[in-house]
Amino acid sequence: MHASIDLVRNLSCSADKPYDTELEASIPDNVGVLNSSIILTCRANANPAVTAYNIYHNGILVSNASTGVHNITRALAEHNGSYVCVPHNYFGPGERAALNVTFVGQLHVNEKISIKIISM
Repeated sequence: MHASIDLVRNLSCSADKPYDTELEASIPDNVGVLNSSIILTCRANANPAVTAYNIYHNGILVSNASTGVHNITRALAEHNGSYVCVPHNYFGPGERAALNVTFVGQLHVNEKISIKIISM
């Protein structure tokens, strides 16, 4: 007698490059104040899981981390511009996500008031 094992048919397993990539900034409308700090966070769906998130600023790699988090601790004018996130897994780079970030100066009201009293 010969024993056989029937394998489950119609078993599906999806494996692919990362997709549904999102890149978010911790500042409203992607506009921050100079000298402040912000956090850029990249997320993506993937199977197998994302192993690294590359974040580029104006085309230059500024972060390669497994967390997808990039901190800017003291924003300067040169931090203005385009940020792009590219997640990677075993199958390679996935869908990109991009956003533009702008940093503006703080509003300061430094007005001195002079009063001159004239006596008659």
